[in-house]
Amino acid sequence: DNTIAPPLRKGHQWGRDDAVEIAIQNTSAGNDQDILVLRGYPDGTIGVEDKTGAPAAVIKRSRQGVESAAKVIAANRWAVQWAIPFASLGIDPAKHRQFAFNISVRKPTDDLWLMWRSTRGNTWYVDRAGILKLEE
Repeated sequence: DNTIAPPLRKGHQWGRDDAVEIAIQNTSAGNDQDILVLRGYPDGTIGVEDKTGAPAAVIKRSRQGVESAAKVIAANRWAVQWAIPFASLGIDPAKHRQFAFNISVRKPTDDLWLMWRSTRGNTWYVDRAGILKLEE
């Protein structure tokens, strides 16, 4: 096959550009908790969005200490590794042991929306996705 895969879309717009998204809700603290959405792009940029009306202070805190190591491997492939402190998400692992969660990858040149658990809707609909449980 001599087909050459199209290059990455390296902008910072979810849906239009290559990206990875982590959506999490601290359900251990109640189902009314904010859903925080972290999105990373091939150049290492991380954006944070709120989908449930979180106060600006919560959004600001959720960026603190988050680290991203992204690397473009080929014109059409990239890899990323994140470090997300629980504290930045308002999570105390001693008290909060369960989270609604989803991880999604956007590959626009192939028009793919890849999710850990399909929500049959927006990627951040964590109540339709999966649950992460921390072991005691």
